Amino acid sequence: MKVGITEVAARAQVSEATVSRVINRRQGVSKKTRDAVEQAMAELGYERQTQGQLVAVITEFVSNPFFADVAERIESALAPHGLKTVLCPAFPGGVQERDFISALVDKGVAAVVFLSASNTVEGADTETYELLRQRRVPYVGINGEFADGVPTPVFSTDDALAAELAVDHLHRLGHRRIGMASGPAGNQPADRRVRGFV
Repeated sequence: MKVGITEVAARAQVSEATVSRVINRRQGVSKKTRDAVEQAMAELGYERQTQGQLVAVITEFVSNPFFADVAERIESALAPHGLKTVLCPAFPGGVQERDFISALVDKGVAAVVFLSASNTVEGADTETYELLRQRRVPYVGINGEFADGVPTPVFSTDDALAAELAVDHLHRLGHRRIGMASGPAGNQPADRRVRGFV
């Protein structure tokens, strides 16, 4: 027998509308209720549709332990919500990034995370973001702001302040010849660190 939202609602003792909100990851459901629905789904063997379960993580630095760790943490945070992470290694702002997004949008991707990808590159092509906005696919940037005029949430350290604090610390220790190795010009986090260093 195929299990539907009616059976899940009865098991969790909630309305079918609440089950639908949990399945579609909508707001307005308490954690306790969401957990009860998720548990009922697991107990009954309810299978979510695969469409809309994938979250693309776009990053260039898959071999860098820091970015690998962040990608794993994203995956751990999404898994309890029935979402699956797809890691997409691509040169920031390049054709490959655009191709990944185009293909995944057609498959019904739930969201996209730009992890030090085109969101960190000054003057990056905004075509990818336009496609996501048109298809109403949410996206977020980590470690860098998006191009001017692209409204989206960004999670990032305060690079300028971090560099300023590092120089201040070394200066207080008596060091006067302080150098800085930085990323390429045009990489927004690197540029912010240079400004803080100066």
